[in-house]
Amino acid sequence: MDEASPEGLCPACLLKLGLSGAIPPFVEEPVKVAAPRKRKPLLKWAALGFGLITVAVLAVAMLVRTPIRTPEGPVVRFTIVAPDSGAGDLAISPDGTRLVYTASGEGGQRLLWIRRMDAVESTSMQGTAGAAAPFWSPDSRYVAFFAQGKLKSVPVTGGGPTSLCDAPNGRGGSWDHEGGILFASMGGLKRVPSTGGTASVIATPDPSHAEVALRNPSFLPDGLHFLVSSIGAQRDKSAVYVGALDRQDRTLLIRGAEAAVYSDGFVLFLRDRTLLAQPFDPAKLELLGEPRPIADGVRAAFSASSNGVLAYRNGDDPKMQLAWFDRQGKMLGPVGEPAELGGFAPSPDGSTVAVARRNSEEGGSSLWLLDLARGTNMRLTFAPLRADSPGWSPDGRRIAFEGENGLYQVASNSAAPPELLLKLPGRGSVDSWSSDGKFLFYTEAGPKTSSLRALPLSDDRKPTPVVESAFNVRRGRISPDSRWIAYVSDETGRDEIYVQTFPAGGGKWLVSGNGGTHPEWRGDGRELFFASPERMIMSVTIAGGANAMEAGIAHPLFRIPGPATFAVTRDGLRFLVKIPATDPESEAIHVVLNWRAELQRH
Repeated sequence: MDEASPEGLCPACLLKLGLSGAIPPFVEEPVKVAAPRKRKPLLKWAALGFGLITVAVLAVAMLVRTPIRTPEGPVVRFTIVAPDSGAGDLAISPDGTRLVYTASGEGGQRLLWIRRMDAVESTSMQGTAGAAAPFWSPDSRYVAFFAQGKLKSVPVTGGGPTSLCDAPNGRGGSWDHEGGILFASMGGLKRVPSTGGTASVIATPDPSHAEVALRNPSFLPDGLHFLVSSIGAQRDKSAVYVGALDRQDRTLLIRGAEAAVYSDGFVLFLRDRTLLAQPFDPAKLELLGEPRPIADGVRAAFSASSNGVLAYRNGDDPKMQLAWFDRQGKMLGPVGEPAELGGFAPSPDGSTVAVARRNSEEGGSSLWLLDLARGTNMRLTFAPLRADSPGWSPDGRRIAFEGENGLYQVASNSAAPPELLLKLPGRGSVDSWSSDGKFLFYTEAGPKTSSLRALPLSDDRKPTPVVESAFNVRRGRISPDSRWIAYVSDETGRDEIYVQTFPAGGGKWLVSGNGGTHPEWRGDGRELFFASPERMIMSVTIAGGANAMEAGIAHPLFRIPGPATFAVTRDGLRFLVKIPATDPESEAIHVVLNWRAELQRH
């Protein structure tokens, strides 16, 4: 470099040289010029040195507030296969150096796992059993997550988690630069200090727009505005809005999107299982240009850092297989073929299984009947396009199910079209029939909580409440003698199994104690089964008189090798279980470095 000409360098070069130390802040050189002009170059160099220091300080300050971009280069891809049963939710740290995700560990508990980008293995995080929906602090030092009805945070360098506040049914969150956390819980949005405290309500669903829940808030760079997913009563009504901490109203940004995050000048969002990126001006809160695809076949879990690192789960929905197990957990044999399965229910005589199957081409789901003796299957519904949570009438002649906009029933032995039983403002699910066939019990999802109701199947068909509270209650299972109803409630901060008299008023008992979902009665009503948080099928003996009940101590039977859903035969000796039939490799997490370069290919 010319000793006397740093003035000729461009400002960017001066900045680089100043930050790197190639040009010292003060230059001391022998001056050979005559005395009258000796001080001017020194003043000139001092001013230049002072300027370089100022530029460097400002640049460092900018770097502290602005995420460091990864160097431009080729797209780099690799995959991470999660331990045990595949990864669930995931989140890339803001600095792009770590990935955190949920997956089952030993014993079947759902844990947080963390993986450095420069490591070859993932490690589980202490004290994170039951974790869901993790997200990072802005400095990449902490991970927040939901578990046992609480919002918690845990340092990535080690140590146990800290509970921040109550957060039943947590569905995503975002951590701002001012020490606050915005999160979705009970259908709405709340905010709490990152050190913990009482959460304040920021936004609630708008029923006038058929909005049933708000999920996955994600802050924009200003820390005031955020993206949030609006969940509609129908899937095609979902959208992404821009909200703000200082007002209730929201601005529609993207229709038909399931989730969205901001990253480096783009909004990344999911629509019809395609991950798209669209330029976005965070100052004007406006989309620019057209969306461009990044990846196809993406499932709901995806995350992007501030510097060009992207992670997502890909592949088809995992295929599942129904199979019979005995009380010791021995598999007795498969039922039907692997498929994208939803809810299922054996007929009262045990000869047939009604099961919901996703229609990939039609984009919905339909009911099928599996004949266990002959091994054949028959499609039962063609409309409405969505059918799930089947439940048989006691005589086996009808099957009730959840469909578009309400509850339906269809004859199990004819091709007659389904009959609408009850129109619902939002989502609902069929839970069980009373043994006399007079009542259909169902869960109705409201704007903030869900409740249990009974639908009389005669007269005016006016529903009556069975269990209503300020908490989420669901999956009501009426006992064979119609005197008791077992259900799931999160009133303690986590899902537990309760039994109360039917009709209500005679008493209520906690049956599980250490968490539980999916209650099922034995045919004589003397045994109740449920699934523990570790996916163990638990058994509880039931006894009692007219308005008094005695529940024994719950003891485990066997671990479910899949989701915590099952059905049981009337004698309580066999369990129909839905198990994974997909290679874990197909559920791997895909990581992309320099994902912005991918846009040039499309």
